[in-house]
Amino acid sequence: MKVVIINGHAGCGKSTFIDLCRKHPKADVYEFSMVDAAKAMAKVVGWTEKQKSPKDRKFLSDLKDLIDEYNDGSFEYLKFLLHNYVYCHDLDKEVVVFINAREAADIKRLCDTFNAKSLVIRRKEVESIPASNHADANWWNYSYDYAVDNNDGLEFLEKNSQNFIDFILKEDWEYDQENEE
Repeated sequence: MKVVIINGHAGCGKSTFIDLCRKHPKADVYEFSMVDAAKAMAKVVGWTEKQKSPKDRKFLSDLKDLIDEYNDGSFEYLKFLLHNYVYCHDLDKEVVVFINAREAADIKRLCDTFNAKSLVIRRKEVESIPASNHADANWWNYSYDYAVDNNDGLEFLEKNSQNFIDFILKEDWEYDQENEE
């Protein structure tokens, strides 16, 4: 299984890139996020996945911070999701898991824990938009393993997504849950 930690400015096309990666014939692609625990809790009070305003993004960021301060819940929930849902896949395909993470400390921890690689999506037209929270403001504070440019339209991004999957499937790194301590 390949685990890729993905990041980029809000609106850069991370979700679109992952959706396009799902079209790859040899990959079974999953997507998780460091804010999945916060999202699950936020839904209880009326937040929905379609809400991506600056106020919503700040709410989720603040909630994640509280969960992490309380019991490292964001990381533990993510480990639970990864360990319990990923192994129900098409055995004829390679598993690629994307994990959305914003903060450098989270990205490093995820890369170390899951023998993952990091990816940043770049889109010039959104990078000057002010961030609504500290996590979104610091998206560039990491030395990423890979970068994908999303400045030339959907067709180009789709080609990049397929090339990216081809490339990482040939690389010699993976996360092996069975050998985890």
